[in-house]
Amino acid sequence: MLRLPTDQLAKEIGVSQGTLSNFSQALGYSGFKAFRLDLAAEVNAPLHLDHAAIARGDTLQDIANKAISADIDALLTTLRSLELGDMEKTIEAIQQARRIDLYANGISSSVALDAFNRFLSLGLSVNWLPDISNQMTSAALLTSQDVALAFSYAGETRATVKALGLAHQQGATTIAVTGNPHSSLARYADIKLVVTPREPTAFRRNLRISARISMLGLVDIIYLGLFNALDDAALDKLERILQISSRADEQPTRPARD
Repeated sequence: MLRLPTDQLAKEIGVSQGTLSNFSQALGYSGFKAFRLDLAAEVNAPLHLDHAAIARGDTLQDIANKAISADIDALLTTLRSLELGDMEKTIEAIQQARRIDLYANGISSSVALDAFNRFLSLGLSVNWLPDISNQMTSAALLTSQDVALAFSYAGETRATVKALGLAHQQGATTIAVTGNPHSSLARYADIKLVVTPREPTAFRRNLRISARISMLGLVDIIYLGLFNALDDAALDKLERILQISSRADEQPTRPARD
């Protein structure tokens, strides 16, 4: 759009040059040329990340800039430090697993839930139990054919460490997604996936916001790696699952009759 002459652009999108001009004027510009110049400046503007801590007196715009900057930075630094070999081992282990257990507590629970939804949509046998005691019970039932995947940024959440430790003891392949490769959780991990976020500190307190974003980014990579490796039979199975889910959404729930 930015490189095409106005007459050619109008032809490409099936409108007149007058329509482009009217559209631009409706947005407050003198004409399409002024709109295009402003758009080009916006598109080509370099991305500036705000690494300052959130402070008292910050406007909502300041907070938004700092929070999103921290999220972007967390994803980029995690990507740059990502060990692709460990990621490939993770995907292979999940592909071959009889069952996948997910362990997490607190803020990391939202990451485990996202992983559960994504893995389940691929037709995998995956287990996510928010209750701590149920996580321990499930870990005790694992075998060498299974995978246990635990999420904890600090890697010191006692319940998560105990669950992964028990899964390791049972012979399952254990995977830790953490920000500390030397943590208690990492000691029980056969595979360590490390996130490296820079948290947007607020009032001298680390709120663990970008850690969650980094871990979700790793879940996305695992999910897409699994999806990309599906054969035709698995894709057909996935399509059937999606069709069943769609039909369930379309059918209204009828009240029970007495």
